[in-house]
Parts: sequence; C-alpha cells; structure tokens
Amino acid sequence: MLHLTLSNLRKGASVTPIIEKLLIVQDVDVRIVRMSRELTDIPARKKDILARLEGHHAAVATAREVLKTRQTDMRGLEGEIETHKSQIRKLREQQMQLKSNKEFKAMDLEIEVVQDRISGVEEKILVLMESVEAAQQEIRFAEDALKKEENALQSDLNLLIQRVAEVEGEIARLRTQRNALASEVDPQWLRPYDRIFKNKLDLVLFPVANGICGGCHMKLPPYTIHAARKPSDVVVCDYCGKMLYTE
Repeated sequence: MLHLTLSNLRKGASVTPIIEKLLIVQDVDVRIVRMSRELTDIPARKKDILARLEGHHAAVATAREVLKTRQTDMRGLEGEIETHKSQIRKLREQQMQLKSNKEFKAMDLEIEVVQDRISGVEEKILVLMESVEAAQQEIRFAEDALKKEENALQSDLNLLIQRVAEVEGEIARLRTQRNALASEVDPQWLRPYDRIFKNKLDLVLFPVANGICGGCHMKLPPYTIHAARKPSDVVVCDYCGKMLYTE
C-alpha cells in the first residue's frame, strides 16, 4: 500500500505534510496487521497439511484391516476343511467295523457328502485367496501414496517454517520503520490515529471527495467538510468514525 500512496502523491494529490506522514505510517501499520494475520493463519494451514497425512494413514489402516479380516476368514475356512477331514477319518474308522455291504455303501455315501462339502469350501478359499491378494495390493498402493504424501508434506512444512521466519523478520523491520516514522508525526494527529487504528485494524485516513466520506461513502454535513479543510484540525466522519482529510 505504501507504493500506492506515494504514487497518488506523485500524480498530483495535494495533502498537508502531516497527512502525508500519517498516510505513510498507515501504510506500514496495515502491512504489519496483514502480515500478523498471516502468522496467525499459519497454524491452521499446518493443521490442514497434517490432516492430509492423517487421511493417508487412515487409508493404510483400513487396507490392513481388510486384509486381516480376509485372512481371518481364510483361516476359518481352512479350519472348516480340517473339521470335515477329521469327520471323514472317523467315518472311515467306523466303516471298517461295519458288517454288511449295505451299511458300508451307506457310509460311503455319507463320506461323499462330507467330501462335497470340502470341495465347496475349497472353492470359497480360491475366491478368498484372490481377494487376499487384492487386499495386499491395496496396502502397497496405500503405503506408496502415504510415502509420497509424507515427502510432499515435509516440503510444505519446511516452506511454512521458512515463511514464518520471513514474516517475523519483515514485521520486526516494519515495526522499527513505523516507530521512526511515527516519531515525526504531530502527537495531536498521531494519538487519535493510533486509537482508531487499534480499534479498526484497518485504514483510518480517508479523503473527502465531493462532500463524500471516502471510507463509508456517506454525504458529509457542511460543517464537517469545512473542518476537514483546515490543516490544523483532526476531523472524523460522523458515520464511520474514520479520520478525514482533503486533497
């Protein structure tokens, strides 16, 4: 904003030396406020960056949980097969003790039923093996994405750390500059300016143009316009409370 004010002055805007100095102080103050707000926003930006990483961690955890569930299902099916095989062994042992051919064949049929159950479970295992492989592949994808995000995140965090140092250094420089500039402003003008700026944290000085306040764009009463033309008087807008000056 400083370059805008000086540019306006070079274009022929005529203000008193007091107003000119105070405008420059205002430019520095606004820059300090804006840079301070940037510092305040940086923790939220850091939090957003870390939230990205949390999402990838959650994706890896979910993929691992899916794999764990499918492996548990696999073990369950394998246990079911072992149960059926144990049942067949018992049936074989019982079959060897049978006396009649009819009872032997009947036992054969019972054994075939159990073997069919084993075949059905084995088909389920084949399908589940494919889903286990897919889950393992999903974990690899999620872990790769997490690693890439960690690298990108570290780069973003480093930039934020660098930006914090830059902004803090610039704020310190501007405050030193501001103190030097303010020391040259008449206290009669600096005190009300400081009071208003502390409350508004934004532009305080506005020109009067065609009887209109440059801050709130309200039409000013004649006595206010007249007072603003006096270089010795501090005048504020009756509507927005900003300081007025004429060019």
